[in-house]
Amino acid sequence: MRIRFPLIATTSLLLLAAGVWTGETPALAAGGDLDPSFGVGGLVTTTEFSEGLGSAGAIAMQPDGKIVVAGYLWSDPEEEFAVARFDVDGSLDPTFAGDGTASTIFRTGDACYEQARAVLVQSDGKIVAVGVSSCKRPGPDMGGDALFALARYNVDGTPDGTFGDDGTVMTSFGDPADCYTHAGAAALQPDGKIVVAGEASCPQDGIDDRFAIARYDTDGALDPSFSDDGMVMTNFTRQRDKLTDVEVQPDGKIVAGGTAAYWMVETDVLESRAALARYNPDGTLDSTFGRDGKVTTSFHSRRCPGSNESYDLEIQPDGRIVQGGNAACAASAGDPPHPRWALSRYRPNGTLDRTFGRNGRVVTIFSDTTWGDGMGGGIAIQANGKIVAAGSTARHASRFMLVRYRADGRLDPRFGDDGRVQTVFGTGPGCASGGWGGLAIQADRRIVASGGGGCLRSFVIARFLPS
Repeated sequence: MRIRFPLIATTSLLLLAAGVWTGETPALAAGGDLDPSFGVGGLVTTTEFSEGLGSAGAIAMQPDGKIVVAGYLWSDPEEEFAVARFDVDGSLDPTFAGDGTASTIFRTGDACYEQARAVLVQSDGKIVAVGVSSCKRPGPDMGGDALFALARYNVDGTPDGTFGDDGTVMTSFGDPADCYTHAGAAALQPDGKIVVAGEASCPQDGIDDRFAIARYDTDGALDPSFSDDGMVMTNFTRQRDKLTDVEVQPDGKIVAGGTAAYWMVETDVLESRAALARYNPDGTLDSTFGRDGKVTTSFHSRRCPGSNESYDLEIQPDGRIVQGGNAACAASAGDPPHPRWALSRYRPNGTLDRTFGRNGRVVTIFSDTTWGDGMGGGIAIQANGKIVAAGSTARHASRFMLVRYRADGRLDPRFGDDGRVQTVFGTGPGCASGGWGGLAIQADRRIVASGGGGCLRSFVIARFLPS
């Protein structure tokens, strides 16, 4: 394990963007406008460097308004966890690791990659980054492993020596040679325990990807009060189940969301459904939720004949659960299906909420010719019940896209262009592509999104006005 400080220098960049800032604050700001008090005209580009790539896939807010983002840096030959903290104006916070950035390498090797995919801020100010550490084994079989990986940093950005092995923890759900585990989400319990969720691929007579959840005590040790050994795996299909987000309810129950997929033998295609599972605090499935603790949802209709996937979920104050992702839908019945943004909302018992969209489901189509829309950046719920979703649209190329829905699932016309805001970083060849990977709402209702991609080779952040 090796920890390095610092990363690379930072630049703030204003190029082409939705609602381009001209240097003057508009007299009447509209919802979805870039916030001119943040970065340069609402945009920040950071950790840009000459070799390698960087992307921010997660974001968290501190109570003092500082913004923490996490993702990865690739510098030949390895990828590593990367965390950065920003002041409220978008500048890097020099009180964090000296220049606002920190990186962690769990294992070294030419065939290793490590990525942070979730980030949490504890009540004591310590920061937990969660993701995957994966290394291939030398030899002709090209085998390897993938482990849950956690890194905790003190408030000043140094590794927290009271957590795991000098600030890091790695976990496998079985023999690392046979089980590949990827963590993609995390949540904090009120008692400070850390819930980490992802998927475990443990082949048994073929493919068997499962929901995988681990709970850790505050020192990084697995919590034995959670399923005896601190780990739970759940099957929906015994084929390709993928867990992408997790939340903890006020009553301590754990809600996990993702995708349940299986091969349709008669058509030889992969069929998938949005999937939810709810667990009691001891790790057992909650029988009061759905069917024996599990729920799957299809968006099938004449316009949506294909599969769908889930990437994020949020729990409303009233206990209803909002899940976001993609559905394979066509612009009109009979046209080829393409990924479209999809939302579903559930009552606390797991049944679809019929007051939301059409029978609990909403699909957003950006263009008849769009072939790759995705709500991969997550969702967030405002205090007034409106739902903000982040991801990308491929109308011309993969672009940063933010969408806001009313509480009933309709697009909010008071936000951007009929509920949608597109942002472009960069003007050179190959610069147009990219997408949001993280989303958060500040205490003052301003919306912050983080991501990366394209020629930027960096973390990118934007802040938007709520109204």
